[in-house]
Amino acid sequence: MAHGYHYVDPESQVRMVELHVDNHHAFQDKMNLTSRFGGNLSIKKQAEDKPIICFGQDEAIMKQYCFTTKAWTAPTGQKAIVPKDEGMGVMISAFVSREFGFGIKLTQEQLSLVNQARRGTKYSDELAAKETRGKADKLPLTSSPFVVEFEYGANNQGYWRYDHMILQFEDCIDVVRTLWPEFEYVFLFDHSCGHDRQRPDGLTTTGLNKGFGGAQPRMRDTKIGEHNEAGRYATKLTLKVGKLQWTLLDDSSRKRSNEKRSSIWENEANSTKSSRPEERFAGKGGVRHGRQERVATPLLQERRTY
Repeated sequence: MAHGYHYVDPESQVRMVELHVDNHHAFQDKMNLTSRFGGNLSIKKQAEDKPIICFGQDEAIMKQYCFTTKAWTAPTGQKAIVPKDEGMGVMISAFVSREFGFGIKLTQEQLSLVNQARRGTKYSDELAAKETRGKADKLPLTSSPFVVEFEYGANNQGYWRYDHMILQFEDCIDVVRTLWPEFEYVFLFDHSCGHDRQRPDGLTTTGLNKGFGGAQPRMRDTKIGEHNEAGRYATKLTLKVGKLQWTLLDDSSRKRSNEKRSSIWENEANSTKSSRPEERFAGKGGVRHGRQERVATPLLQERRTY
């Protein structure tokens, strides 16, 4: 047999072949009846390694009249009234895995075990919990967090964002770590703008003003760690590696910064001026026909007005 992993059983010394359950549908049917999660662990797995269960997450919106934009017309010309809009909607955020399928169905006994392990704990992202649920304490779960129905809209629960996603994620982690601690878990998320969140003092150009004053985000200080972070075209104003960059300046630091910047600009202006050829303009004489003449000399350029 060309496919599969060939090995010799260390106990019976029998030549064996290990096949994946996806190689044939009969393997899947048999493993679903005789194993816990649709298959046996591979002989190649190290004894100290935990099996990995992978979850994938996504959202979908279900609307009340999403399939009623068209209707059949009877022979007499009559037809049903077609709604003008898609009606009310609900968003579903769910996790899918090969081992559990769509979501995870939990019994009351399992929910009790999870709630007992969560008692007296807080969410890792306390700001998200306070923003969404009013406090950082974890509340008892009443249903499986792997499938969440969310009534979106300004007059309902608002709109799905990072705060909701991170709380659902942590609820799911509490469930699997409590009920199946013998596994490792990997969670995959779709790339949604509602899932990303910068730290409160993160570096961003959004909301910055050109000048001083006004409402601006309070961003953290940052240190230039490598040469490529300073840019390819360095000048005297470029930050040096290891130096600290301030994004918020008080009155004293702003004054020092302006003085240093003015000094640098003045030095550059003087160096540029000294490198130019000397020029002298005539101070006497009148205008004749509005004509200007430029006379070049070996040491200077003299402009005379007639």
